[in-house]
Amino acid sequence: MPRHDAQGMGGLSHRLMVCDAGRGPCISGAAMSAVVKLPTAAPRMVRQPQNKGGRAARAALREAQGCEFPFMRPEEREVAHLVDYMEANPLTAERRVLFALIKALDPDAETRLKLAVGCAGDASALNLVELIFADQCKTFAIQSVLRRRGLA
Repeated sequence: MPRHDAQGMGGLSHRLMVCDAGRGPCISGAAMSAVVKLPTAAPRMVRQPQNKGGRAARAALREAQGCEFPFMRPEEREVAHLVDYMEANPLTAERRVLFALIKALDPDAETRLKLAVGCAGDASALNLVELIFADQCKTFAIQSVLRRRGLA
């Protein structure tokens, strides 16, 4: 004999009945019916781009490469030339004094210095000025590249 439950469905006023077969509640005593697929329903198999065959193909491609390509973030790629300059020209006592003097300049003199070095077109001087006036993001990227190369 079915049991009536007036508190079912989160306190709604629907009457629920538990079927004798033990399949769960039956609304309004209606028997369990077959599931009908709607015409707008998605296909049964979900199309996944990360399927087993695709993973195997990517793994085979990686194995066929023969070498590993190290990944560098874009900001690290932008400062790689500065790290090359730092490797080729180690920081000497004279350069440290030069860095300190240039950093002590007022903003107007700093701008004039950047313009003068830019007009001269000397690549090493441009790298030096870019290193001196590097912002925090660029400094972190330089440190990251130095750590990656084992120099810091």
